[in-house]
Amino acid sequence: MNGFRAYYDDGIVIEHGNKRFIIDPLRKPGGSFNAVLITHGHRDHVNPRALHKVSPLVMSSETAAIIRARDGDYLRHFAVGPGSRLIIDDVVIESFNAGHVIGSLSYVLDFGDLRVGVTGGDFNVEPSILLDGAKGA
Repeated sequence: MNGFRAYYDDGIVIEHGNKRFIIDPLRKPGGSFNAVLITHGHRDHVNPRALHKVSPLVMSSETAAIIRARDGDYLRHFAVGPGSRLIIDDVVIESFNAGHVIGSLSYVLDFGDLRVGVTGGDFNVEPSILLDGAKGA
């Protein structure tokens, strides 16, 4: 895990080698980054005003719709859902149902020599009347 760091800086920051991913930032990300990933639309996980002109931005279409309805903000983003795979700068990003709220996702970042799972802190493994529970990656 040489060159791996994970820390919180008004959002979860995952660094490995020369790659940097930010998850659920509450302020505009500083410095360079490969992508910003949003786990779900609750205000303690996403500040839409901090994400204007942030690219690439990754979230579920349901999360984007929640932000649009609640805040009136349309954020340009890559829409992903459970089972999606997206490649950004040679890092494979897999999305999984987090089971927390509609549109909530957890992510696995595959750097080739290291796989890192990120939940954003909110997930539920038990099924509910609305959602299936999260399953392991």
